[in-house]
Amino acid sequence: MDEQGSITEFDVTGALAQISRGDGGIGDADGLYNAANPEQAFGPIDVFPSEGAFTVGSLSYDREQVCDSGEVVVAVDSVDLSGLWQAGSGTTDISDTALGLWFFENEHTSTFGALPDDAASTFTDGVLSSIDFTVSVTLISDYPPDPTEPEL
Repeated sequence: MDEQGSITEFDVTGALAQISRGDGGIGDADGLYNAANPEQAFGPIDVFPSEGAFTVGSLSYDREQVCDSGEVVVAVDSVDLSGLWQAGSGTTDISDTALGLWFFENEHTSTFGALPDDAASTFTDGVLSSIDFTVSVTLISDYPPDPTEPEL
Protein backbone atom coordinates (compact mmCIF):
# COMPACT_ATOMS: atom_id res chain seq x y z
CA MET A 1 0.00 0.00 0.00
CA ASP A 2 1.17 3.50 -0.71
CA GLU A 3 0.88 6.51 1.62
CA GLN A 4 -2.74 7.05 0.55
CA GLY A 5 -3.73 3.47 1.50
CA SER A 6 -6.72 3.76 3.80
CA ILE A 7 -9.82 2.24 5.34
CA THR A 8 -12.94 4.39 5.65
CA GLU A 9 -16.16 3.37 7.38
CA PHE A 10 -19.18 5.66 7.05
CA ASP A 11 -22.18 3.82 8.50
CA VAL A 12 -21.26 3.42 12.18
CA THR A 13 -18.26 5.55 13.10
CA GLY A 14 -17.62 7.89 10.17
CA ALA A 15 -13.94 7.22 10.69
CA LEU A 16 -10.86 6.99 8.49
CA ALA A 17 -7.49 5.31 9.00
CA GLN A 18 -4.71 6.18 6.56
CA ILE A 19 -1.09 5.01 6.44
CA SER A 20 0.34 8.53 5.92
CA ARG A 21 -1.51 9.89 8.97
CA GLY A 22 0.99 8.31 11.35
CA ASP A 23 4.68 8.99 11.81
CA GLY A 24 5.63 5.46 10.71
CA GLY A 25 6.72 4.34 14.17
CA ILE A 26 5.39 1.59 16.39
CA GLY A 27 2.01 2.61 17.81
CA ASP A 28 1.67 5.64 15.55
CA ALA A 29 -1.69 7.37 15.18
CA ASP A 30 -2.71 6.44 11.63
CA GLY A 31 -6.38 6.08 12.73
CA LEU A 32 -9.01 7.20 13.67
CA TYR A 33 -9.87 10.43 11.91
CA ASN A 34 -13.17 11.99 10.94
CA ALA A 35 -13.93 10.76 7.38
CA ALA A 36 -15.78 14.03 6.65
CA ASN A 37 -12.96 16.17 8.09
CA PRO A 38 -9.69 14.17 8.10
CA GLU A 39 -7.89 16.83 10.13
CA GLN A 40 -10.13 16.03 13.13
CA ALA A 41 -8.74 13.11 15.15
CA PHE A 42 -11.04 10.61 16.88
CA GLY A 43 -8.17 8.22 17.75
CA PRO A 44 -5.37 7.61 18.17
CA ILE A 45 -4.97 3.94 17.27
CA ASP A 46 -2.43 2.15 15.08
CA VAL A 47 -4.44 0.40 12.36
CA PHE A 48 -1.44 -0.20 10.05
CA PRO A 49 1.41 -1.36 12.34
CA SER A 50 3.61 -2.41 9.39
CA GLU A 51 2.87 0.80 7.47
CA GLY A 52 3.28 0.25 3.71
CA ALA A 53 5.58 -2.79 3.86
CA PHE A 54 2.82 -5.39 3.79
CA THR A 55 3.12 -9.15 3.81
CA VAL A 56 0.49 -10.26 1.36
CA GLY A 57 0.76 -13.98 1.98
CA SER A 58 1.50 -15.37 -1.46
CA LEU A 59 0.68 -14.82 -5.08
CA SER A 60 1.04 -17.00 -8.13
CA TYR A 61 2.14 -16.06 -11.63
CA ASP A 62 3.75 -17.69 -14.68
CA ARG A 63 7.44 -17.91 -13.69
CA GLU A 64 8.38 -18.71 -17.29
CA GLN A 65 7.62 -15.08 -18.21
CA VAL A 66 10.20 -13.67 -15.76
CA CYS A 67 13.57 -12.70 -17.31
CA ASP A 68 16.95 -12.33 -15.59
CA SER A 69 17.49 -8.92 -17.20
CA GLY A 70 15.23 -6.02 -17.99
CA GLU A 71 11.73 -5.27 -16.80
CA VAL A 72 8.69 -7.44 -17.48
CA VAL A 73 5.06 -7.18 -16.37
CA VAL A 74 3.47 -10.55 -15.55
CA ALA A 75 -0.20 -11.26 -14.83
CA VAL A 76 -1.03 -12.35 -11.26
CA ASP A 77 -3.02 -15.59 -11.38
CA SER A 78 -4.07 -15.79 -7.73
CA VAL A 79 -3.37 -14.21 -4.35
CA ASP A 80 -3.61 -15.48 -0.78
CA LEU A 81 -4.12 -12.58 1.63
CA SER A 82 -3.92 -14.67 4.80
CA GLY A 83 -0.69 -12.96 5.86
CA LEU A 84 -2.34 -9.54 5.72
CA TRP A 85 -4.93 -10.03 8.43
CA GLN A 86 -5.09 -12.41 11.36
CA ALA A 87 -7.91 -12.39 13.89
CA GLY A 88 -6.89 -11.11 17.30
CA SER A 89 -3.56 -9.74 16.13
CA GLY A 90 -2.20 -6.29 16.84
CA THR A 91 0.88 -6.84 14.70
CA THR A 92 -0.28 -8.13 11.31
CA ASP A 93 -0.38 -5.60 8.50
CA ILE A 94 -3.89 -4.45 9.35
CA SER A 95 -4.31 -4.69 13.09
CA ASP A 96 -7.35 -6.76 13.97
CA THR A 97 -6.94 -5.52 17.56
CA ALA A 98 -7.20 -1.89 16.39
CA LEU A 99 -10.22 -2.70 14.23
CA GLY A 100 -11.87 -4.26 17.28
CA LEU A 101 -11.33 -1.01 19.20
CA TRP A 102 -12.63 0.95 16.21
CA PHE A 103 -15.87 -1.04 16.31
CA PHE A 104 -16.31 -0.75 20.08
CA GLU A 105 -14.90 -4.24 20.70
CA ASN A 106 -17.85 -5.86 18.92
CA GLU A 107 -17.41 -8.97 16.82
CA HIS A 108 -16.36 -8.27 13.26
CA THR A 109 -15.36 -10.26 10.20
CA SER A 110 -13.74 -9.37 6.93
CA THR A 111 -13.84 -10.79 3.44
CA PHE A 112 -11.72 -9.96 0.42
CA GLY A 113 -13.15 -9.54 -3.07
CA ALA A 114 -12.00 -11.29 -6.22
CA LEU A 115 -8.66 -10.64 -7.84
CA PRO A 116 -9.24 -8.37 -10.85
CA ASP A 117 -8.41 -9.61 -14.35
CA ASP A 118 -5.76 -6.90 -14.80
CA ALA A 119 -3.77 -7.76 -11.63
CA ALA A 120 -0.08 -7.52 -12.49
CA SER A 121 3.37 -7.89 -11.00
CA THR A 122 6.50 -6.23 -12.33
CA PHE A 123 9.90 -7.91 -12.25
CA THR A 124 13.16 -6.01 -12.74
CA ASP A 125 16.20 -8.15 -13.54
CA GLY A 126 14.33 -11.21 -12.29
CA VAL A 127 13.37 -9.66 -8.93
CA LEU A 128 9.81 -8.69 -8.00
CA SER A 129 9.76 -4.87 -7.89
CA SER A 130 6.04 -4.08 -7.67
CA ILE A 131 2.56 -5.56 -7.46
CA ASP A 132 -0.39 -3.63 -8.84
CA PHE A 133 -4.01 -4.54 -8.16
CA THR A 134 -6.95 -3.44 -6.08
CA VAL A 135 -9.07 -5.84 -4.06
CA SER A 136 -12.21 -4.78 -2.25
CA VAL A 137 -12.54 -5.57 1.45
CA THR A 138 -15.86 -5.98 3.23
CA LEU A 139 -15.84 -5.47 6.99
CA ILE A 140 -18.94 -6.65 8.84
CA SER A 141 -19.40 -5.59 12.44
CA ASP A 142 -21.93 -6.86 14.95
CA TYR A 143 -22.83 -3.26 15.77
CA PRO A 144 -25.09 -2.56 17.34
CA PRO A 145 -24.95 -5.92 19.10
CA ASP A 146 -28.04 -8.10 18.91
CA PRO A 147 -29.96 -7.31 22.18
CA THR A 148 -31.41 -10.84 22.22
CA GLU A 149 -27.96 -12.45 22.55
CA PRO A 150 -26.94 -13.08 26.17
CA GLU A 151 -23.80 -11.38 27.43
CA LEU A 152 -21.00 -13.64 28.59
